[in-house]
Amino acid sequence: MKLLLVALLVGSSAFANMVPTAEKTVTKKFRMDSRTDFGARVYYNCDSVEIRGEELLEELGATNILVDCSGGLDPVTRWPMDAYVEATFTVKVEDANGQGTGMYEDFLFRSHTSCDLYKSFFDHVKDEFEFAELDRVRSCSSSSRMNRIKISGTVLR
Repeated sequence: MKLLLVALLVGSSAFANMVPTAEKTVTKKFRMDSRTDFGARVYYNCDSVEIRGEELLEELGATNILVDCSGGLDPVTRWPMDAYVEATFTVKVEDANGQGTGMYEDFLFRSHTSCDLYKSFFDHVKDEFEFAELDRVRSCSSSSRMNRIKISGTVLR
């Protein structure tokens, strides 16, 4: 009996947090920032931008992710150019008439490398997500030992 009561409470609690949603497919086109917060110039290899961009979007709950990059640091000649990104992905948005359901879930994204890349990418795509709470706890530093980023919050998934 107690087990049944606990199961009902847990089930109804999870159901109570559900919100009606619709899916929205977004295409964002942007240039990766080539200046860090500390004025240093940085150029990105497009393979890194695509891989890390997909990783970040996936952690935020996006689906159907496609990240294309052009320009950037040429892998053969090492000639530096700005990296241009086209990211297409699907997100859930609250919609009273929506056919789907979703719920706000906590997320934590951490990386000890590529801090400026993640920060720039995140700044360009964050407006497409519905956050109940967003807390950028720690971001990039000029020290290579402290080049890490931590982003946490609650996002609709």
